[in-house]
Amino acid sequence: FTIEGLVIGTTGGFLGVFMGALLARWVVQILSKTVTALYVPIPPAPLSLPPALFIEGVLIGVLVSTFSALFPAWQAARLKPREAMEGVFGPEEGGIDHRRLFTLGGVLGLISYALSQWPMVWGFSWNGYLAAGLLLIAFSLIVPTVILLFSKGIRFITKQAGPSWRLAQGHLEQAIRRNGPTVSAFMAALAMMISVVIMIESFRTTVVFWIDQTIQSDILGFPASYMVSDSDETLPEELLPGIENMPSVKAVDGYRSRIISFRDEPVELVGRDLGVHAKNSRYLFQYGESAAVIQRAIEQQTVLISEVLANRFHLKEGDHVTLPTPEGPFSTAIGGVFFDYGTDGGKLVMDRGLLKKHWHDSEIDVVAIYLKDNEQPEAVREQLLARWGNKHGLVFTTQTHFKKEIMDIFNQTFLITYALEWIAMIVALLGIANTLFVSILERRREIGIFRAIGASKPQVVRVVLVEAFYIGVIGHIVGLACGFFLSLLLIFVINKASFGWTLQFYFPPTIILHSFLLAIGTALLAGYFPARKAAQIDLKEAIAYE
Repeated sequence: FTIEGLVIGTTGGFLGVFMGALLARWVVQILSKTVTALYVPIPPAPLSLPPALFIEGVLIGVLVSTFSALFPAWQAARLKPREAMEGVFGPEEGGIDHRRLFTLGGVLGLISYALSQWPMVWGFSWNGYLAAGLLLIAFSLIVPTVILLFSKGIRFITKQAGPSWRLAQGHLEQAIRRNGPTVSAFMAALAMMISVVIMIESFRTTVVFWIDQTIQSDILGFPASYMVSDSDETLPEELLPGIENMPSVKAVDGYRSRIISFRDEPVELVGRDLGVHAKNSRYLFQYGESAAVIQRAIEQQTVLISEVLANRFHLKEGDHVTLPTPEGPFSTAIGGVFFDYGTDGGKLVMDRGLLKKHWHDSEIDVVAIYLKDNEQPEAVREQLLARWGNKHGLVFTTQTHFKKEIMDIFNQTFLITYALEWIAMIVALLGIANTLFVSILERRREIGIFRAIGASKPQVVRVVLVEAFYIGVIGHIVGLACGFFLSLLLIFVINKASFGWTLQFYFPPTIILHSFLLAIGTALLAGYFPARKAAQIDLKEAIAYE
Protein backbone atom coordinates (compact mmCIF):
# COMPACT_ATOMS: atom_id res chain seq x y z
CA PHE A 1 0.00 0.00 0.00
CA THR A 2 2.90 2.35 0.68
CA ILE A 3 4.39 1.61 -2.73
CA GLU A 4 0.98 2.24 -4.26
CA GLY A 5 0.97 5.68 -2.61
CA LEU A 6 4.47 6.33 -3.95
CA VAL A 7 3.40 5.44 -7.50
CA ILE A 8 0.32 7.68 -7.23
CA GLY A 9 2.48 10.53 -5.90
CA THR A 10 5.03 10.14 -8.69
CA THR A 11 2.33 10.20 -11.36
CA GLY A 12 0.57 13.13 -9.71
CA GLY A 13 3.87 14.98 -9.31
CA PHE A 14 4.68 14.72 -13.02
CA LEU A 15 1.18 15.73 -14.08
CA GLY A 16 1.10 18.51 -11.49
CA VAL A 17 4.35 20.05 -12.71
CA PHE A 18 3.22 20.14 -16.33
CA MET A 19 -0.25 21.45 -15.46
CA GLY A 20 1.39 24.03 -13.21
CA ALA A 21 3.58 25.15 -16.09
CA LEU A 22 0.50 25.68 -18.27
CA LEU A 23 -1.24 27.61 -15.48
CA ALA A 24 1.92 29.67 -14.94
CA ARG A 25 1.80 30.91 -18.52
CA TRP A 26 -1.65 32.35 -17.85
CA VAL A 27 -0.64 33.68 -14.41
CA VAL A 28 2.38 35.53 -15.83
CA GLN A 29 0.15 37.32 -18.33
CA ILE A 30 -2.16 38.49 -15.55
CA LEU A 31 0.68 39.57 -13.26
CA SER A 32 2.43 41.48 -16.04
CA LYS A 33 -0.75 43.53 -16.51
CA THR A 34 -0.87 44.25 -12.77
CA VAL A 35 2.79 45.27 -12.62
CA THR A 36 2.32 47.49 -15.66
CA ALA A 37 -0.68 49.16 -14.05
CA LEU A 38 1.03 49.69 -10.68
CA TYR A 39 4.68 50.28 -11.56
CA VAL A 40 6.31 50.14 -15.00
CA PRO A 41 5.48 48.56 -18.37
CA ILE A 42 6.82 45.03 -18.43
CA PRO A 43 6.26 42.47 -21.18
CA PRO A 44 5.59 38.90 -20.03
CA ALA A 45 8.83 36.94 -20.05
CA PRO A 46 8.98 33.63 -21.93
CA LEU A 47 7.95 30.76 -19.70
CA SER A 48 10.73 28.54 -18.38
CA LEU A 49 10.65 25.36 -16.29
CA PRO A 50 13.97 25.04 -14.45
CA PRO A 51 15.09 21.44 -13.78
CA ALA A 52 15.32 22.18 -10.05
CA LEU A 53 11.67 23.28 -9.99
CA PHE A 54 10.64 20.19 -11.94
CA ILE A 55 12.43 17.91 -9.47
CA GLU A 56 11.00 19.82 -6.51
CA GLY A 57 7.43 19.51 -7.81
CA VAL A 58 7.70 15.78 -8.41
CA LEU A 59 9.42 15.27 -5.05
CA ILE A 60 6.64 17.11 -3.21
CA GLY A 61 4.05 14.89 -4.89
CA VAL A 62 5.98 11.73 -3.97
CA LEU A 63 6.55 12.71 -0.33
CA VAL A 64 3.00 13.92 0.34
CA SER A 65 1.40 10.87 -1.28
CA THR A 66 3.77 8.41 0.41
CA PHE A 67 3.31 9.88 3.87
CA SER A 68 -0.46 10.00 3.30
CA ALA A 69 -0.40 6.28 2.49
CA LEU A 70 1.42 5.25 5.66
CA PHE A 71 -1.54 5.36 8.04
CA PRO A 72 -3.98 3.51 5.70
CA ALA A 73 -1.23 0.96 4.99
CA TRP A 74 -0.74 0.44 8.71
CA GLN A 75 -4.51 -0.03 9.15
CA ALA A 76 -4.56 -2.54 6.28
CA ALA A 77 -1.74 -4.49 7.94
CA ARG A 78 -3.72 -4.68 11.21
CA LEU A 79 -6.85 -6.02 9.50
CA LYS A 80 -7.84 -9.45 10.82
CA PRO A 81 -8.29 -11.94 7.96
CA ARG A 82 -11.29 -13.75 9.42
CA GLU A 83 -13.25 -10.53 10.04
CA ALA A 84 -12.31 -9.17 6.63
CA MET A 85 -13.53 -12.33 4.88
CA GLU A 86 -16.79 -12.26 6.83
CA GLY A 87 -17.27 -8.56 6.15
CA VAL A 88 -17.22 -7.75 9.88
CA PHE A 89 -15.06 -4.82 10.89
CA GLY A 90 -16.20 -4.31 14.45
CA PRO A 91 -16.17 -0.77 15.86
CA GLU A 92 -13.34 0.45 13.59
CA GLU A 93 -15.58 2.16 11.03
CA GLY A 94 -17.67 4.28 13.33
CA GLY A 95 -15.73 4.08 16.57
CA ILE A 96 -13.69 7.25 16.11
CA ASP A 97 -13.02 9.12 19.35
CA HIS A 98 -14.55 12.43 18.30
CA ARG A 99 -14.39 13.87 21.82
CA ARG A 100 -10.62 13.53 21.95
CA LEU A 101 -10.31 15.06 18.47
CA PHE A 102 -12.62 17.91 19.47
CA THR A 103 -10.51 18.62 22.57
CA LEU A 104 -7.30 18.55 20.54
CA GLY A 105 -8.88 20.91 18.01
CA GLY A 106 -9.78 23.32 20.81
CA VAL A 107 -6.22 23.25 22.14
CA LEU A 108 -4.78 23.94 18.67
CA GLY A 109 -7.28 26.79 18.27
CA LEU A 110 -6.01 28.39 21.48
CA ILE A 111 -2.39 27.96 20.34
CA SER A 112 -3.33 29.58 17.03
CA TYR A 113 -4.82 32.56 18.88
CA ALA A 114 -1.71 32.87 21.07
CA LEU A 115 0.55 32.87 18.00
CA SER A 116 -1.56 35.59 16.35
CA GLN A 117 -0.90 37.87 19.34
CA TRP A 118 2.88 37.70 19.01
CA PRO A 119 4.61 40.93 17.96
CA MET A 120 4.44 41.36 14.20
CA VAL A 121 7.64 40.92 12.24
CA TRP A 122 8.21 43.20 9.23
CA GLY A 123 8.64 41.38 5.97
CA PHE A 124 7.39 37.91 6.92
CA SER A 125 4.63 37.03 9.35
CA TRP A 126 5.76 33.49 10.21
CA ASN A 127 3.59 33.48 13.33
CA GLY A 128 0.55 34.52 11.27
CA TYR A 129 1.04 31.77 8.69
CA LEU A 130 1.65 29.18 11.41
CA ALA A 131 -1.47 30.36 13.25
CA ALA A 132 -3.49 30.04 10.03
CA GLY A 133 -2.21 26.50 9.46
CA LEU A 134 -3.04 25.46 13.04
CA LEU A 135 -6.48 27.03 12.71
CA LEU A 136 -7.25 24.91 9.64
CA ILE A 137 -6.06 21.78 11.47
CA ALA A 138 -8.13 22.71 14.53
CA PHE A 139 -11.34 23.01 12.52
CA SER A 140 -10.52 19.80 10.66
CA LEU A 141 -10.30 17.97 13.98
CA ILE A 142 -13.74 19.12 15.12
CA VAL A 143 -15.37 17.97 11.86
CA PRO A 144 -16.20 14.42 13.18
CA THR A 145 -18.05 15.97 16.13
CA VAL A 146 -19.93 18.32 13.82
CA ILE A 147 -20.91 15.39 11.56
CA LEU A 148 -22.24 13.46 14.55
CA LEU A 149 -24.16 16.45 15.92
CA PHE A 150 -25.53 17.28 12.48
CA SER A 151 -26.65 13.70 11.92
CA LYS A 152 -28.41 13.56 15.28
CA GLY A 153 -29.88 17.02 14.76
CA ILE A 154 -31.60 16.15 11.50
CA ARG A 155 -33.04 12.81 12.66
CA PHE A 156 -36.41 14.37 13.41
CA ILE A 157 -36.48 16.05 10.00
CA THR A 158 -35.49 12.88 8.13
CA LYS A 159 -38.22 10.93 9.90
CA GLN A 160 -40.73 13.15 8.16
CA ALA A 161 -38.90 12.86 4.82
CA GLY A 162 -38.59 9.93 2.44
CA PRO A 163 -36.40 6.84 2.94
CA SER A 164 -33.59 8.30 0.80
CA TRP A 165 -33.00 11.05 3.38
CA ARG A 166 -33.03 8.58 6.30
CA LEU A 167 -30.67 6.13 4.61
CA ALA A 168 -28.20 8.89 3.70
CA GLN A 169 -28.35 10.29 7.24
CA GLY A 170 -27.68 6.90 8.77
CA HIS A 171 -24.70 6.20 6.54
CA LEU A 172 -23.28 9.69 7.18
CA GLU A 173 -23.15 8.92 10.89
CA GLN A 174 -21.86 5.36 10.47
CA ALA A 175 -19.04 6.33 8.11
CA ILE A 176 -17.54 9.23 10.07
CA ARG A 177 -14.04 7.77 9.72
CA ARG A 178 -14.24 8.00 5.93
CA ASN A 179 -16.42 11.10 5.62
CA GLY A 180 -14.44 13.11 8.18
CA PRO A 181 -11.28 13.67 6.07
CA THR A 182 -13.39 14.43 2.98
CA VAL A 183 -15.51 17.03 4.77
CA SER A 184 -12.33 18.46 6.33
CA ALA A 185 -10.66 18.89 2.93
CA PHE A 186 -13.82 20.42 1.50
CA MET A 187 -14.14 22.69 4.55
CA ALA A 188 -10.52 23.85 4.21
CA ALA A 189 -10.95 24.78 0.53
CA LEU A 190 -14.20 26.58 1.27
CA ALA A 191 -12.74 28.34 4.33
CA MET A 192 -9.76 29.63 2.37
CA MET A 193 -12.04 30.94 -0.37
CA ILE A 194 -14.37 32.61 2.15
CA SER A 195 -11.48 34.15 4.10
CA VAL A 196 -9.89 35.57 0.96
CA VAL A 197 -13.22 37.00 -0.21
CA ILE A 198 -13.74 38.66 3.19
CA MET A 199 -10.18 40.01 3.10
CA ILE A 200 -10.59 41.39 -0.43
CA GLU A 201 -13.97 42.94 0.36
CA SER A 202 -12.53 44.47 3.55
CA PHE A 203 -9.62 45.81 1.50
CA ARG A 204 -12.03 47.16 -1.13
CA THR A 205 -14.22 48.84 1.51
CA THR A 206 -11.15 50.39 3.13
CA VAL A 207 -9.74 51.65 -0.16
CA VAL A 208 -13.08 53.13 -1.24
CA PHE A 209 -13.41 54.93 2.11
CA TRP A 210 -9.80 56.14 1.89
CA ILE A 211 -10.29 57.44 -1.66
CA ASP A 212 -13.54 59.21 -0.78
CA GLN A 213 -11.92 60.88 2.22
CA THR A 214 -8.51 61.83 0.83
CA ILE A 215 -9.01 62.38 -2.91
CA GLN A 216 -11.49 65.24 -2.94
CA SER A 217 -10.03 67.37 -5.71
CA ASP A 218 -12.31 67.65 -8.72
CA ILE A 219 -9.56 67.25 -11.32
CA LEU A 220 -6.04 65.82 -11.26
CA GLY A 221 -3.35 66.75 -13.78
CA PHE A 222 -0.01 65.05 -14.44
CA PRO A 223 2.43 64.19 -17.26
CA ALA A 224 1.29 61.37 -19.53
CA SER A 225 4.27 59.27 -18.45
CA TYR A 226 3.53 59.68 -14.73
CA MET A 227 1.12 56.73 -14.39
CA VAL A 228 2.80 54.28 -16.74
CA SER A 229 6.53 54.48 -16.01
CA ASP A 230 9.14 55.50 -13.50
CA SER A 231 9.44 58.94 -15.07
CA ASP A 232 11.11 62.12 -13.78
CA GLU A 233 8.99 64.29 -16.05
CA THR A 234 7.42 67.28 -14.26
CA LEU A 235 4.77 69.87 -15.04
CA PRO A 236 5.67 73.20 -16.71
CA GLU A 237 6.33 76.16 -14.37
CA GLU A 238 3.54 78.32 -15.82
CA LEU A 239 0.89 75.63 -15.27
CA LEU A 240 0.19 76.27 -11.58
CA PRO A 241 -0.35 80.08 -11.81
CA GLY A 242 -2.22 79.60 -15.10
CA ILE A 243 -4.74 77.21 -13.52
CA GLU A 244 -5.09 79.38 -10.41
CA ASN A 245 -6.20 82.31 -12.61
CA MET A 246 -9.00 80.34 -14.27
CA PRO A 247 -12.40 81.73 -13.15
CA SER A 248 -13.82 78.26 -12.46
CA VAL A 249 -11.00 77.21 -10.13
CA LYS A 250 -11.23 77.66 -6.36
CA ALA A 251 -7.82 76.31 -5.28
CA VAL A 252 -4.83 74.41 -6.64
CA ASP A 253 -2.48 72.08 -4.77
CA GLY A 254 0.91 71.43 -6.38
CA TYR A 255 2.32 67.99 -5.51
CA ARG A 256 5.98 66.98 -5.74
CA SER A 257 7.13 63.40 -5.14
CA ARG A 258 10.71 62.13 -5.00
CA ILE A 259 12.54 59.10 -3.63
CA ILE A 260 15.02 59.64 -0.80
CA SER A 261 17.12 57.34 1.34
CA PHE A 262 15.79 57.03 4.88
CA ARG A 263 17.80 54.80 7.21
CA ASP A 264 19.40 53.24 4.14
CA GLU A 265 16.00 52.37 2.65
CA PRO A 266 14.22 54.08 -0.27
CA VAL A 267 11.04 55.93 0.75
CA GLU A 268 8.79 58.43 -0.97
CA LEU A 269 9.03 62.08 0.08
CA VAL A 270 6.10 64.28 -0.89
CA GLY A 271 5.92 68.07 -0.78
CA ARG A 272 2.53 69.72 -1.24
CA ASP A 273 0.63 72.85 -0.32
CA LEU A 274 -0.60 71.60 3.03
CA GLY A 275 -2.63 74.78 3.62
CA VAL A 276 -4.72 74.14 0.51
CA HIS A 277 -4.98 70.46 1.38
CA ALA A 278 -6.17 71.21 4.92
CA LYS A 279 -8.98 73.49 3.66
CA ASN A 280 -10.20 71.36 0.79
CA SER A 281 -9.28 67.74 1.55
CA ARG A 282 -7.98 65.62 4.40
CA TYR A 283 -5.77 62.79 5.60
CA LEU A 284 -7.07 59.96 7.75
CA PHE A 285 -4.86 60.26 10.83
CA GLN A 286 -4.50 57.67 13.56
CA TYR A 287 -5.06 60.40 16.13
CA GLY A 288 -6.53 63.87 15.76
CA GLU A 289 -8.68 65.78 13.30
CA SER A 290 -7.16 66.23 9.86
CA ALA A 291 -7.27 70.03 9.49
CA ALA A 292 -5.88 70.61 13.00
CA VAL A 293 -3.01 68.12 12.59
CA ILE A 294 -2.05 69.52 9.17
CA GLN A 295 -2.19 73.13 10.40
CA ARG A 296 0.05 72.24 13.33
CA ALA A 297 2.49 70.56 10.95
CA ILE A 298 2.65 73.77 8.87
CA GLU A 299 3.27 75.96 11.90
CA GLN A 300 5.83 73.66 13.57
CA GLN A 301 7.46 72.56 10.28
CA THR A 302 7.02 68.89 11.12
CA VAL A 303 6.61 65.95 8.77
CA LEU A 304 3.61 63.66 8.39
CA ILE A 305 4.23 59.95 7.77
CA SER A 306 2.11 57.08 6.50
CA GLU A 307 1.16 54.14 8.68
CA VAL A 308 3.24 51.83 6.48
CA LEU A 309 6.38 53.88 7.17
CA ALA A 310 5.58 54.05 10.88
CA ASN A 311 5.24 50.26 11.09
CA ARG A 312 8.26 49.67 8.88
CA PHE A 313 10.64 51.71 11.05
CA HIS A 314 8.76 51.51 14.38
CA LEU A 315 7.96 55.23 14.49
CA LYS A 316 5.14 57.13 16.16
CA GLU A 317 3.82 60.66 16.45
CA GLY A 318 6.26 62.90 18.32
CA ASP A 319 9.39 60.94 17.34
CA HIS A 320 12.20 62.80 15.60
CA VAL A 321 13.56 61.75 12.22
CA THR A 322 16.62 62.87 10.27
CA LEU A 323 16.30 63.20 6.50
CA PRO A 324 19.22 63.59 4.06
CA THR A 325 19.15 66.83 2.01
CA PRO A 326 21.60 68.44 -0.44
CA GLU A 327 22.57 70.80 2.42
CA GLY A 328 23.07 68.00 4.94
CA PRO A 329 20.88 66.20 7.50
CA PHE A 330 17.53 67.80 8.29
CA SER A 331 15.99 66.83 11.64
CA THR A 332 12.31 67.27 12.34
CA ALA A 333 9.52 65.79 14.42
CA ILE A 334 6.67 63.56 13.26
CA GLY A 335 3.50 65.64 13.41
CA GLY A 336 1.06 62.82 12.65
CA VAL A 337 0.63 59.31 11.28
CA PHE A 338 -1.98 58.85 8.54
CA PHE A 339 -3.50 55.83 6.84
CA ASP A 340 -2.37 55.45 3.24
CA TYR A 341 -2.85 52.65 0.71
CA GLY A 342 -1.10 54.22 -2.26
CA THR A 343 2.45 53.04 -1.52
CA ASP A 344 3.88 49.76 -0.26
CA GLY A 345 7.12 51.23 1.10
CA GLY A 346 5.93 54.22 3.07
CA LYS A 347 5.56 57.95 2.55
CA LEU A 348 6.68 61.19 4.22
CA VAL A 349 4.65 64.35 3.56
CA MET A 350 5.74 67.93 4.27
CA ASP A 351 4.72 71.40 3.19
CA ARG A 352 6.14 72.27 -0.23
CA GLY A 353 7.84 75.30 1.31
CA LEU A 354 10.05 72.96 3.38
CA LEU A 355 10.86 70.90 0.30
CA LYS A 356 11.92 74.03 -1.60
CA LYS A 357 13.98 75.28 1.34
CA HIS A 358 15.95 72.11 2.13
CA TRP A 359 15.97 70.25 -1.19
CA HIS A 360 15.89 73.29 -3.54
CA ASP A 361 13.16 71.54 -5.50
CA SER A 362 10.37 73.73 -6.87
CA GLU A 363 9.11 71.24 -9.47
CA ILE A 364 5.68 69.62 -9.30
CA ASP A 365 4.53 66.21 -10.58
CA VAL A 366 0.79 66.40 -9.99
CA VAL A 367 -1.68 69.21 -9.65
CA ALA A 368 -4.91 68.78 -7.65
CA ILE A 369 -7.59 71.21 -8.81
CA TYR A 370 -10.58 72.22 -6.67
CA LEU A 371 -13.44 73.85 -8.57
CA LYS A 372 -15.94 76.43 -7.42
CA ASP A 373 -19.47 75.33 -6.64
CA ASN A 374 -21.72 74.39 -9.56
CA GLU A 375 -18.77 74.06 -11.97
CA GLN A 376 -18.81 70.98 -14.22
CA PRO A 377 -15.54 69.00 -13.89
CA GLU A 378 -15.78 67.50 -17.37
CA ALA A 379 -16.21 70.92 -19.00
CA VAL A 380 -13.24 72.37 -17.10
CA ARG A 381 -11.19 69.30 -17.95
CA GLU A 382 -11.81 69.93 -21.66
CA GLN A 383 -10.57 73.51 -21.23
CA LEU A 384 -7.41 72.30 -19.48
CA LEU A 385 -6.73 69.73 -22.18
CA ALA A 386 -7.22 72.30 -24.93
CA ARG A 387 -4.86 74.78 -23.27
CA TRP A 388 -2.10 72.52 -21.87
CA GLY A 389 -2.82 68.90 -22.74
CA ASN A 390 -1.56 68.56 -26.31
CA LYS A 391 1.04 71.30 -25.97
CA HIS A 392 2.85 69.75 -22.99
CA GLY A 393 1.70 66.12 -23.18
CA LEU A 394 -0.37 66.36 -19.99
CA VAL A 395 -3.27 64.26 -18.76
CA PHE A 396 -6.24 65.71 -16.86
CA THR A 397 -8.70 63.32 -15.26
CA THR A 398 -11.79 63.91 -13.18
CA GLN A 399 -12.17 62.54 -9.66
CA THR A 400 -14.81 60.04 -10.78
CA HIS A 401 -12.65 58.65 -13.58
CA PHE A 402 -9.54 58.51 -11.37
CA LYS A 403 -11.38 56.54 -8.69
CA LYS A 404 -12.64 54.12 -11.32
CA GLU A 405 -9.06 53.62 -12.56
CA ILE A 406 -7.92 52.80 -9.03
CA MET A 407 -10.69 50.24 -8.51
CA ASP A 408 -9.99 48.66 -11.92
CA ILE A 409 -6.35 48.17 -10.89
CA PHE A 410 -7.54 46.81 -7.55
CA ASN A 411 -9.74 44.22 -9.24
CA GLN A 412 -6.94 43.31 -11.65
CA THR A 413 -4.55 42.77 -8.74
CA PHE A 414 -6.77 40.21 -7.01
CA LEU A 415 -7.92 38.38 -10.12
CA ILE A 416 -5.23 35.71 -9.74
CA THR A 417 -6.30 35.10 -6.13
CA TYR A 418 -9.80 34.13 -7.18
CA ALA A 419 -8.39 31.79 -9.82
CA LEU A 420 -6.22 29.98 -7.27
CA GLU A 421 -9.17 29.59 -4.91
CA TRP A 422 -11.22 27.98 -7.68
CA ILE A 423 -8.43 25.46 -8.19
CA ALA A 424 -8.69 24.55 -4.49
CA MET A 425 -12.44 24.07 -4.89
CA ILE A 426 -11.92 21.77 -7.88
CA VAL A 427 -9.52 19.65 -5.81
CA ALA A 428 -12.14 19.48 -3.03
CA LEU A 429 -14.78 18.45 -5.59
CA LEU A 430 -12.59 15.57 -6.73
CA GLY A 431 -12.09 14.54 -3.09
CA ILE A 432 -15.85 14.33 -2.49
CA ALA A 433 -16.36 12.34 -5.71
CA ASN A 434 -13.57 9.96 -4.74
CA THR A 435 -15.05 9.38 -1.27
CA LEU A 436 -18.50 8.66 -2.67
CA PHE A 437 -17.07 6.27 -5.27
CA VAL A 438 -15.24 4.37 -2.50
CA SER A 439 -18.41 4.36 -0.40
CA ILE A 440 -20.37 2.83 -3.28
CA LEU A 441 -17.77 0.13 -3.84
CA GLU A 442 -17.95 -0.81 -0.16
CA ARG A 443 -21.76 -0.83 -0.18
CA ARG A 444 -22.34 -2.87 -3.31
CA ARG A 445 -24.13 -5.61 -1.38
CA GLU A 446 -26.12 -3.07 0.58
CA ILE A 447 -27.20 -1.28 -2.61
CA GLY A 448 -28.01 -4.66 -4.19
CA ILE A 449 -30.26 -5.55 -1.27
CA PHE A 450 -32.02 -2.17 -1.56
CA ARG A 451 -32.69 -2.93 -5.21
CA ALA A 452 -33.85 -6.46 -4.39
CA ILE A 453 -36.47 -5.29 -1.89
CA GLY A 454 -37.92 -2.76 -4.32
CA ALA A 455 -35.68 0.35 -4.49
CA SER A 456 -35.64 1.89 -7.96
CA LYS A 457 -32.57 3.27 -9.72
CA PRO A 458 -33.71 6.89 -9.16
CA GLN A 459 -34.02 6.14 -5.44
CA VAL A 460 -30.44 4.82 -5.34
CA VAL A 461 -29.26 7.96 -7.16
CA ARG A 462 -31.21 10.06 -4.68
CA VAL A 463 -29.56 8.39 -1.66
CA VAL A 464 -26.06 9.18 -2.93
CA LEU A 465 -26.98 12.75 -3.89
CA VAL A 466 -28.57 13.36 -0.49
CA GLU A 467 -25.37 12.10 1.15
CA ALA A 468 -23.39 14.53 -1.04
CA PHE A 469 -25.84 17.27 -0.02
CA TYR A 470 -25.18 16.52 3.66
CA ILE A 471 -21.42 16.72 3.04
CA GLY A 472 -21.93 20.09 1.35
CA VAL A 473 -24.04 21.46 4.20
CA ILE A 474 -21.59 20.34 6.90
CA GLY A 475 -18.62 21.61 4.89
CA HIS A 476 -20.33 24.98 4.52
CA ILE A 477 -21.19 25.29 8.22
CA VAL A 478 -17.66 24.53 9.40
CA GLY A 479 -16.03 26.32 6.43
CA LEU A 480 -17.97 29.53 7.11
CA ALA A 481 -16.88 29.55 10.76
CA CYS A 482 -13.28 28.68 9.90
CA GLY A 483 -13.22 31.24 7.05
CA PHE A 484 -14.40 33.98 9.41
CA PHE A 485 -11.56 33.41 11.89
CA LEU A 486 -9.06 32.86 9.08
CA SER A 487 -10.03 36.22 7.58
CA LEU A 488 -9.25 37.91 10.91
CA LEU A 489 -5.75 36.42 10.73
CA LEU A 490 -5.32 37.53 7.13
CA ILE A 491 -6.49 41.09 7.79
CA PHE A 492 -5.10 41.93 11.21
CA VAL A 493 -1.97 39.74 11.40
CA ILE A 494 -0.59 38.55 8.05
CA ASN A 495 -1.57 41.56 5.96
CA LYS A 496 -0.45 44.10 8.55
CA ALA A 497 2.90 42.39 9.11
CA SER A 498 3.52 42.00 5.37
CA PHE A 499 2.37 45.42 4.11
CA GLY A 500 1.87 47.59 7.20
CA TRP A 501 -1.73 48.46 6.28
CA THR A 502 -4.61 48.54 8.75
CA LEU A 503 -7.80 47.44 7.02
CA GLN A 504 -11.37 47.93 8.17
CA PHE A 505 -13.02 44.56 8.71
CA TYR A 506 -16.08 44.08 6.52
CA PHE A 507 -18.15 40.90 6.41
CA PRO A 508 -20.27 40.91 3.23
CA PRO A 509 -23.66 39.39 4.17
CA THR A 510 -24.11 37.96 0.68
CA ILE A 511 -21.15 35.64 1.22
CA ILE A 512 -23.34 33.38 3.39
CA LEU A 513 -25.75 32.71 0.53
CA HIS A 514 -23.06 32.62 -2.16
CA SER A 515 -20.83 30.21 -0.23
CA PHE A 516 -23.83 27.98 0.58
CA LEU A 517 -24.85 27.76 -3.07
CA LEU A 518 -21.22 27.11 -4.03
CA ALA A 519 -20.82 24.38 -1.39
CA ILE A 520 -24.08 22.62 -2.27
CA GLY A 521 -23.49 22.96 -6.02
CA THR A 522 -19.96 21.58 -5.71
CA ALA A 523 -21.08 18.67 -3.51
CA LEU A 524 -23.98 17.69 -5.77
CA LEU A 525 -21.80 17.96 -8.86
CA ALA A 526 -19.22 15.74 -7.15
CA GLY A 527 -21.93 13.24 -6.22
CA TYR A 528 -23.58 13.02 -9.63
CA PHE A 529 -21.25 10.48 -11.26
CA PRO A 530 -20.92 8.28 -8.15
CA ALA A 531 -24.72 8.30 -7.95
CA ARG A 532 -24.98 7.18 -11.57
CA LYS A 533 -22.41 4.47 -10.85
CA ALA A 534 -24.43 3.25 -7.86
CA ALA A 535 -27.59 2.99 -9.94
CA GLN A 536 -25.76 0.91 -12.59
CA ILE A 537 -24.58 -1.78 -10.15
CA ASP A 538 -25.59 -5.21 -11.42
CA LEU A 539 -28.19 -6.60 -9.03
CA LYS A 540 -27.22 -10.28 -9.42
CA GLU A 541 -23.51 -9.64 -8.88
CA ALA A 542 -24.16 -7.42 -5.87
CA ILE A 543 -26.18 -10.04 -3.96
CA ALA A 544 -24.58 -13.21 -5.34
CA TYR A 545 -22.83 -13.77 -1.97
CA GLU A 546 -26.16 -13.65 -0.17
